[in-house]
Amino acid sequence: MTRVDGKKAMSDNKLEIALRAAAKDAGQRPEFYRVLLESDVWALGSAERNAAGEATSLKLTPWQTPEGQAILPIFSSMEQWQLSIDEQTGYVRLNARDLLEATRGDHLVLNPNADYGKTFTPQEIEALLDGSLFQRGDMEVVEATRQVLLGQPVEYPQALADGLASYFGGVPEVQAAYLVMMEDPGREPSRSLLVGIETQAEEKRLHEIFGEGGLVVTELLEAGEFADFIRLDDSPFAQSMRANGRRFYPAEG
Repeated sequence: MTRVDGKKAMSDNKLEIALRAAAKDAGQRPEFYRVLLESDVWALGSAERNAAGEATSLKLTPWQTPEGQAILPIFSSMEQWQLSIDEQTGYVRLNARDLLEATRGDHLVLNPNADYGKTFTPQEIEALLDGSLFQRGDMEVVEATRQVLLGQPVEYPQALADGLASYFGGVPEVQAAYLVMMEDPGREPSRSLLVGIETQAEEKRLHEIFGEGGLVVTELLEAGEFADFIRLDDSPFAQSMRANGRRFYPAEG
């Protein structure tokens, strides 16, 4: 999320609220993507429509960056569209998911002249549409005999903990979350952060939570850092993690 100079504060529609929140807080970025796909957006250009009013073909007008990159500007509301356009021109309004499907391979910029804007690369759009954006990392089954060491990181990743706490605050299935540093000689790299969550979520929903949490982690980890997620149950390993880790959600008194 990139802040750019704007002409006017954005009105309080749902997408703009989510965009502002995501720009300030990485923990709100999964929610922003969900709201985006459900919202209507405005774009420069025209559309041919069938008898039901559905767009059958689009002819959109690109802008060009100072570096010569072609981009498609899109807007979260008519107010945002009017702030950016100084001349009479046509526009089309349609669902954001439909627009992203129709413009695969293009670079898009949401609200280019607002206080908060978002640039979308073709790779990000593809991952958003196929769902892989929310499926970061691989699931691993760890052998019961593997020995790992748990402890506190030398420098506590407060920004990461705050971002995940913000995300978990909007996930009612998560009751608590802990963070430790794990040393695992059976993996490469051997050292990574481990996030343990207490939840009764079913397996499918658990994978969604891990994936969305992984999106938050990706935004906040430094290069070369890694993090894993685990469900905390009543096993000795989970008890050890509670004993050696720091509960960051909800925050300890």
